[in-house]
Amino acid sequence: MEKSISSVLRMWPYSAGKSEIFVNSLLSSIGTYPALENVSPLGGRDGGRDLQSDDGYFRVACYFPVKEFKPYSDIELKFLGDMSKAAKGGAKHFTFVTGQILQLSEKKSLISRSSVPKTVIYDCTDILSLVSAPDAGFLRAELGFSEKIKSHDDEFFSELYRQVSFRKLINLFNDSIAPKLFPNGFFEIFDGLDYFNQTAQPKLLSRQFKIVFDAWEDSVGEFRNDLLYRDQFESTPDSRRLRLKQMDYVQFERVSKEVNLSFDSMVENTLSLARTAEEKLKLAIN
Repeated sequence: MEKSISSVLRMWPYSAGKSEIFVNSLLSSIGTYPALENVSPLGGRDGGRDLQSDDGYFRVACYFPVKEFKPYSDIELKFLGDMSKAAKGGAKHFTFVTGQILQLSEKKSLISRSSVPKTVIYDCTDILSLVSAPDAGFLRAELGFSEKIKSHDDEFFSELYRQVSFRKLINLFNDSIAPKLFPNGFFEIFDGLDYFNQTAQPKLLSRQFKIVFDAWEDSVGEFRNDLLYRDQFESTPDSRRLRLKQMDYVQFERVSKEVNLSFDSMVENTLSLARTAEEKLKLAIN
């Protein structure tokens, strides 16, 4: 099972020093804290203040037990101890940050017992809310969740899927009776591909994806020619389908073979493209 941000916060897999670096970045992102310094970056006694402002009025205690859940009694003991030291040191603002989970009532109870004028507590839920913001990628990176940079392949096929509904295309395959009858929903597919190609840059695709896309696009083009531009099909009376025109037997045999080949090729290449996008880019059809 892949690790989640909450599991990293609650079962901290890094050192105490790493947690202090993370908390400093977290509080800086909020925008209401002054510059904070690590009191004892190499370890040792810190007087209950892992981070503090230059004047000592802002003091921060970090509590991230390494790979261990802690009961409320342990969190309470840690909070009260660090808060007491901060108060004795003249702090006017005390912040307690922990990767453990606290109930709202528990946080209120702890804050009510603080002798520091301004006391704030951030627990796992609060931190998760902050690091989940769209612009908080640097915080997620601190926790080991680096942002994925999209490649041109990713962007190309994501946009293709937005412009062309592959789910609808596959449904159209199932609704077709090749080589004689095809839904007019293919018009929407053709129009979507035309619109996509106005800005697409297939030449920039990596070799594997370019081969797959070119084969699919060529097969769609060939089927489109059979359906629309070779005077072989006409609209049904209800205008919902295209049907093969009446023709002599020899011509019918030839046209049927050509249409079946182009249709089967389009089906095969559509499924190949969808499988490649799913396996290599983790993209699901829309």
